[in-house]
Amino acid sequence: MEIHDTPIHPHVLTPLQRVTYLRHMPKNTQELIPTTEVADRLGVDVRTVHRMVARNELAPAIKTPGLRGAYMFLAADVAQFDSDRAA
Repeated sequence: MEIHDTPIHPHVLTPLQRVTYLRHMPKNTQELIPTTEVADRLGVDVRTVHRMVARNELAPAIKTPGLRGAYMFLAADVAQFDSDRAA
């Protein structure tokens, strides 16, 4: 997968492509935040964030390995989701 100057939205990538995409992003533009932080920023419970992920309303940038691996979200995606939700 080539990384171009055109922004690629990480939600349309496969998990492997998403990891590659995140690794090639400039370090100052990627801020990964955990589910608890997402819940705080959106003013909802952590379980609500998990339901949003299950309904494909909000996509995590990565999921850590394991059956109960944690979701990590891009802060910019959460901010965009919050502004879209408020509109």
